[in-house]
Amino acid sequence: MRKWCVALLVLAAAWLSHPADTEAAYAVSTDVKLFVNGQRLNPEVPPIIVDGSTLAPVRAIAEHLGAEVKWDPNERRVDVRMPNKVVTMHVDRKTVTVDGSQVQLEVPPMIKDGSTMVPVRFVAERFGMLVLWDDWTRTVSLVAKASPTPTPAATPNPSATPKPSATPSPTATPKPSATPKPSGKPSAAPTPAVQPEGVYAIEAAGDKLEIKSGSGKLEPNVFYLSNPSRVVIDLPGSRLASEVNGRTAGASGEIEPKSDWIGKIRYSQYTKDQVRIVLDLKASNARLREEAREANRAVFSLFAPRYKVVIDAGHGGKDPGASSPNLGLQEKEFNLAVANKVQSLLAADKNIEVVMTRDGDTYPTLDERVELANSIQADLFVSIHANKYNGKVQGTETYYYTDQSLNFAKIMHKHLVAATGFADRGVRKNNFRVITYTTMPSTLLEVGYLDNPDNEAKLADDAFRGQVAAAIVAGIREYLGLS
Repeated sequence: MRKWCVALLVLAAAWLSHPADTEAAYAVSTDVKLFVNGQRLNPEVPPIIVDGSTLAPVRAIAEHLGAEVKWDPNERRVDVRMPNKVVTMHVDRKTVTVDGSQVQLEVPPMIKDGSTMVPVRFVAERFGMLVLWDDWTRTVSLVAKASPTPTPAATPNPSATPKPSATPSPTATPKPSATPKPSGKPSAAPTPAVQPEGVYAIEAAGDKLEIKSGSGKLEPNVFYLSNPSRVVIDLPGSRLASEVNGRTAGASGEIEPKSDWIGKIRYSQYTKDQVRIVLDLKASNARLREEAREANRAVFSLFAPRYKVVIDAGHGGKDPGASSPNLGLQEKEFNLAVANKVQSLLAADKNIEVVMTRDGDTYPTLDERVELANSIQADLFVSIHANKYNGKVQGTETYYYTDQSLNFAKIMHKHLVAATGFADRGVRKNNFRVITYTTMPSTLLEVGYLDNPDNEAKLADDAFRGQVAAAIVAGIREYLGLS
């Protein structure tokens, strides 16, 4: 039997190390959007996240960088060339050559569905692009860095300059008592003020933001950045006016608004034909809603979304779950006690609406729990459990199934392990029904082992359950950006 186990381990190791299976050796997520200078790319093979690095087809990136790509199938090598830069990479190798110097990657290039996938940030930054990641929308944006040269002021149109009137003939100085006669010709009407060319107003008050432009059509692209929390508004096809909000603009500037939502507004001529506006948010979960848009005017309101979080107390009713041998504690009772404490803590947060799969000793089926979460389009799903094995095993485990749930599971596990003090048994992937078929980020928590004497005593303690509930709340709030 032991020889068979050793043989199986050797085979498994050989399989994992095979170059064609590189992707299988990493944690891969596929729900990623890629933009270059405000334009979304839709390559045949979509971008993926591999152990925290975004990879995309090399040709899709190079095409928008104006670079040349050469592929050597024998050496499994890809060269990305521009006149002043050459980057050479090999599939499955972390060592990269940049203009003759070697650099190490965190994740190597790989083959996926016939396309060579390369790290987006590494390649883009080597060719002078700025790389921005928005965790909220899972979007990576590549933008050309702004030129430091200020936008020149518009040259006046000579035809618009009024011609000087003819020099008047000298006339006798009128006597003081004489009333001047009307000339018979009406005086010229005052010239109306010329509307500024470009973006000339960025105004925020209360929960409203308004942008005005004297030329060009406003078509804002909005995305979010974290740490610190910001909203970015890109205006492709736009230029800054010579003055913004009545002050000389130059190539960039700042505005201190009177707003409960925005700490500071920064704007710049980000590229020669794109204005960028960045709002520094006071509330980390603030979002922007477009209220009105005209050709030269856009109005937004800021608001905080209310997240729907489903708390699932595992088992219940006819299904007691695991049980403890010494204290006679049933898992269903522990799960519900912790779930109710979580609900009480989250009820104080106006940003979160809590939905319970059960609040008493009842048994909703697994499919009913899934249907509830999906039907209300919940933002998160958390299932609370305790475990049992052979009396010797103890510790905390956190489970996920879908790629979108991995980061949520990691955050929850971090808080849970710190609160329990139990052995860290890791974040694990498993197809438990309630986390497989829910459509939102979902996790199943195995807080501890009821049949382990050390774990059992704590799981029965009300104060300990309060610590566990507080840890669950902290994990939820961190994931939602509310901490």
